[in-house]
Amino acid sequence: MRATLAEIEDLLHRYGQDYQASVVAATRHAWADDRPLALQRLTSPEWWETPDSVAAVDLAIAGGFSPQARADHDRFLRALIDVYEQMTRAGAINPRAELVVAEFRKWLASGV
Repeated sequence: MRATLAEIEDLLHRYGQDYQASVVAATRHAWADDRPLALQRLTSPEWWETPDSVAAVDLAIAGGFSPQARADHDRFLRALIDVYEQMTRAGAINPRAELVVAEFRKWLASGV
């Protein structure tokens, strides 16, 4: 999980999404020291539910739809799916996250 969170944080910083990167960094640090707090953060609206959430970021748009930005956006979506799968295995449930991840899977499958 920590490696996936670090990847997400790096991608967000690379595209100037510093607020969302700070949300991820706080979760990553908690994962090492306080797993229940990390799981609480992972199910929070800051991750999945608000217009400014981590999941709401579109790196392709932030990067001007360049080929690299589109590729990074796909990596970002795959990493968010991985986070979701790990958090649910750990018992953290967020119904909105389930819907968001289902959309991400559809987008990746369709090549959008």
